[in-house]
Amino acid sequence: MKITDVRVVSLYSPLNEPMKLSIGTLEKRPFALIEVHTDEGIIGLGETFVNFPPWSVEERRTTLKNVKTAFR
Repeated sequence: MKITDVRVVSLYSPLNEPMKLSIGTLEKRPFALIEVHTDEGIIGLGETFVNFPPWSVEERRTTLKNVKTAFR
């Protein structure tokens, strides 16, 4: 079995009140769901922590893209 695709689904949930952190203010909470597809038709689902900074979803997406390439 080989990984054929890895997808990242970005979701955001607005906070009732902004959360002040030492490196900035968080106004919405990001989430990232991960779909791993195989050549046998199996799809695995997972999640990854992407709380802060705001661009952390894109960092995870890039990391997973590189993992997908490494395991082909």
